[in-house]
Amino acid sequence: EDTNLVSFFVDVFAYDLNFYVDTHPGDTYRLLVEKEYLEEEFIGYGRVLAAEYQGKAGRFRALWWKASGNAEGRYYDDKGRSLEKTLLKTPLKFARVSSGFNPKRMHPVLHVQKGHWGTDYAAPPGTPIWSAAPGRITYRARRGGAGNLVIVKHDNGLQTLYMHMSKFKSGQRVGSRVRAKDGIGYVGSTGLATG
Repeated sequence: EDTNLVSFFVDVFAYDLNFYVDTHPGDTYRLLVEKEYLEEEFIGYGRVLAAEYQGKAGRFRALWWKASGNAEGRYYDDKGRSLEKTLLKTPLKFARVSSGFNPKRMHPVLHVQKGHWGTDYAAPPGTPIWSAAPGRITYRARRGGAGNLVIVKHDNGLQTLYMHMSKFKSGQRVGSRVRAKDGIGYVGSTGLATG
């Protein structure tokens, strides 16, 4: 099938899998997808009705279900639980962790030992950055070593910070509501960043 279906897997399993670090040779995947034809010619994919990913990280299933009426359809696991959880496993597609939590990290710009209390992801410049959960933007501006920074206060009381962005997503401001997977900015290296 078309490689565009890979994007579906990254989106639907974003709460459970980081596709850069959690995938390994021998992992398997299956999906049931609608295909649209005009007479005999394939014109595109419709909805993915079911998907399964199985590997070292575990087995994950996604099943599409829509209640009758005006309700929006969603993906659920095989026990009927929504795939949407508290926070996304990673806030962008196809990224690798370039620097994790480390209370004694040597700062790559300042060249002094300084605690690193976040997770840095490496991805091509301009890659969209998602909000990790629903919430409200409480800060959106340049701030010292963080560079271009967005802070989202989530509905569960947690807040997440997104730093070093090349630019902010247009049409948003402090006070804007965002959903999980809504774009808030783009990968960059503003502030004290090396890549």
